[in-house]
Amino acid sequence: MDVWFYTYGCGYAPPGWAIQSLPYTNRVYVVLGGRAFFLSDAGERPLLPGWLYLFPHRLPFRVRQEESDRIFHMYFDFMLAPPLLGETLVEMPVEQGSLLAHTVECLRRTVHAPGDSARAADEPLVYGYFANLLRLIFREHPDLPLSDERMTGALRRIHEEFARPLTDEVLARTAHMEKNHFIRVFRRATGMTPHQYLRECRLNRAIALIKAGETVSRAAQACGYESASSLSAAMVKSRGVRPGEVRRGEERK
Repeated sequence: MDVWFYTYGCGYAPPGWAIQSLPYTNRVYVVLGGRAFFLSDAGERPLLPGWLYLFPHRLPFRVRQEESDRIFHMYFDFMLAPPLLGETLVEMPVEQGSLLAHTVECLRRTVHAPGDSARAADEPLVYGYFANLLRLIFREHPDLPLSDERMTGALRRIHEEFARPLTDEVLARTAHMEKNHFIRVFRRATGMTPHQYLRECRLNRAIALIKAGETVSRAAQACGYESASSLSAAMVKSRGVRPGEVRRGEERK
């Protein structure tokens, strides 16, 4: 499996935490304290301290927290290749002394806040420990469906070269497929066309950079936009928010 983080960290959710700003994203949360709930058509499900939760990217992500007891959690927003096909919340207790608990503790010791000087140095460790965490999740839940492995090369290219003008033809050649057939297979695997996936990948990366304190101009340049105004227009069109609102956390409604 290949993993790419949009963001990760450990801390309290912000006041008014309700809707995450990174759609089309898998999430792993390890709840350490506080009171929060996952909202589904079946009602509210509590997110309990001492439990791990995997939210596949196809599962509508709606949450709320008790503002007087905000959730304290370790969080990872990421994409995976081959992609997850599931639409069901995965729940696992982090039992003391278990291999899962040991892996979670290793992650807690290496996950640093955005801007922390040790973050870049320890990020390879975070990737390694998180890959082990995913292996434990899949070992416990072998029925979790993964999509077509033939898409891995194209997805890897998108996540490593997202700032470049990657066309359907280029990605199809990467997957060794005819273009129209590639688009159909890619859409079955991810729920999006290659163009849509690349667009959302760029937006998610730009939003993560802005939230980490980067300027809009630098985020635009890093993510393949011609200018700050073109990034702003793309965010308004796709997410209905402007960069300044994202920076202030006003995209959570």
